[in-house]
Amino acid sequence: MPSTTTTNTTTALATHVAMLPSFVYEAIDPVTKLPFYVGRTGDMDRRAREHQKRCMKKIRELMKLKDFKFRDVQRRVPELPDGCAPKDAQELEAYFIFERDTVYHPKKRPYGCNSKIGDHGTELADDRYDELERMFAGDGYKFPLVEEPKDLRDARAEYEIAGAFVTMAEAVGDEKCVEALNECKVLAKSALLSAERIHLGLRAFVERVLADYDDKYLDAVDQPTLQTALNLIKDKMGEDEAYADLQRIVTSISLVCKEKEGVDVSSEAAANFLKGVLAMIGSREEGTLAWTQKTVEANIKRVRAWTRAHGMQKPMPSSVDKEEKRLGIFLKNWKRDNDHYGGKCTDLPNCRVVMRGIAWFEDLVGCGDKYANEWVELNTQLCDGFAWHDEPYFEGKKVIICSKDNASIYHKLKHLIRGQGKPTDVATALKGLPTDRAAWYQGRHEANRPARLQKAKEAHKKKRKLDAASSSTTCTPDEEEE
Repeated sequence: MPSTTTTNTTTALATHVAMLPSFVYEAIDPVTKLPFYVGRTGDMDRRAREHQKRCMKKIRELMKLKDFKFRDVQRRVPELPDGCAPKDAQELEAYFIFERDTVYHPKKRPYGCNSKIGDHGTELADDRYDELERMFAGDGYKFPLVEEPKDLRDARAEYEIAGAFVTMAEAVGDEKCVEALNECKVLAKSALLSAERIHLGLRAFVERVLADYDDKYLDAVDQPTLQTALNLIKDKMGEDEAYADLQRIVTSISLVCKEKEGVDVSSEAAANFLKGVLAMIGSREEGTLAWTQKTVEANIKRVRAWTRAHGMQKPMPSSVDKEEKRLGIFLKNWKRDNDHYGGKCTDLPNCRVVMRGIAWFEDLVGCGDKYANEWVELNTQLCDGFAWHDEPYFEGKKVIICSKDNASIYHKLKHLIRGQGKPTDVATALKGLPTDRAAWYQGRHEANRPARLQKAKEAHKKKRKLDAASSSTTCTPDEEEE
């Protein structure tokens, strides 16, 4: 067992942050070897609204087979072993429904269990279908395994697919199928937890387990799954001497949560047990952090205390409250290249440990990367043919919409047209566009830019006057502003 005197914050916070893919899967009759259903998962709410009665009938028939096992029936389509981007899932589901020929027909395809050709299947044009055929015949579809190990993605895929079948069985009220498929889902969950235990840091893994129980409002959780998770947490603690003695706390919880006839464990109880474990891990973790700037350590802990005492709000530098103002200005200067704090975002990994669970903090320190990624995504969508509604018509034009999942990109384009955005960001968004399209957006941006800058200048001047009027004390070093 390795000896640890100082927490390695990279390991302690290890987590996977990649964009999670969707998975297109198929169900295959193990006797005839014919696919009878194609679906996608990653959108469980949509699945819950579907009633695939024929699919459940087919599953019931397969259960009568002597050697039937769920893993013999379901799998990710081999052409998409690592899943696909969520924005591509609907089109690819429709493509594989066509390819596998699984739409029900009483004479031609009585084994088919798909009741329709997928969402937007009728929008899959002939030339696009040919393009997809060529793609899968050649290099195929590649979804990057960025920041996420393959075994972890594989385990999550199996769990999500099992969950999709359970949800469909529940939707049609098929209790026998629900029971059998739930057993498969429990096994898949255990495999997923085992993979997450390997790749996540201790604190991140406990938080991941907690997410299964927090705010779920269940009177009785699946106790074998909870026991599996607790045993994996104990194993994880045993890998580091700094946390090894906490194993006895988890052992006690495990004894309390042990499956007993007539004794249920609620999700609230499980969540509270895990929150207590997290609090102990957090205290140990903070006690072993190595800070380069003690003033940053002191201030960030004061920020956390103030935030917790004020409804998890962010302290603002323009506040009339002296303590809130001081902490707000500290955050503002800490984010800059400020010598008083040793540079920009000094001790950021340690600060992330202290501020773990406070939503606004990650937005504060990660907004630059987030905005940069949004400009890149806007460029991707523009190059794919999406456009502002009054852009001149071109072949393949698709109007960009403000959907729930695409609102930030929609507003990025709207603001670009209205003159917002740095020249480098605008250049990123328009990179690779046909000359006439790029010129149209660039022209609209430049025409509205002067008015936009003047408006921003006036707003900034007004704010500075209000800040000056509300300030009645001399700034300390922590309160220095530009």
